[in-house]
Amino acid sequence: MQISEKALAKSHVTQNQAQVANKDEIANIEPKATEKKSDISGDDITIIGDSLMITVAPVLQNRLPGIVIDAQLGRQMYQAPDLISKLQKEGKLEKIVIIELGTNGSFTEKQLINTLDSLQRAEKILLVNTRVPKPWESVVNETLTKVAESYPNTKLIDWHLISSGHEDYFYPDGVHLTQSGMKAYEETLIDALISNQNDEREVISN
Repeated sequence: MQISEKALAKSHVTQNQAQVANKDEIANIEPKATEKKSDISGDDITIIGDSLMITVAPVLQNRLPGIVIDAQLGRQMYQAPDLISKLQKEGKLEKIVIIELGTNGSFTEKQLINTLDSLQRAEKILLVNTRVPKPWESVVNETLTKVAESYPNTKLIDWHLISSGHEDYFYPDGVHLTQSGMKAYEETLIDALISNQNDEREVISN
């Protein structure tokens, strides 16, 4: 399935081909009355991701108007510093940066450090770990955990733990998200952003 050009433009998302939710699925993801209330502004947030974030982009755009999401099929961590430089020059690098990379392969500690060092102007960085049925899953998650501990303004979001045991969150590929998975992922990111408002440095895993 493909996301429409209109949706891509609205969400600042680029992609070539990805498995994403169709319009009906996105339309059915309505905010619940019990959702947490906050003054989070999409204008303060930039997300860098791969095809998983393409899936979630329309939902986040609906929840957080003004958010900048740059997601692309096949993207890997080594590409992030150049993209960050580009976004900064374009005025699209906001004070809170969420990075969701690792679906497509592992990366070294040095590559992750280079990415974080290129975000010196960011007030807060949120790193989302991965759930992908590939040999590099544990390498990616261990690297994210280890390096994040060295950056006081960086928080790890433990999507791997949060999604554990929820096969209904995923399509058969075990990576891309169903309607319920998109909702869970959205709420995971919102929880992390609310926590950030309270300046709590912790692993988000609930």
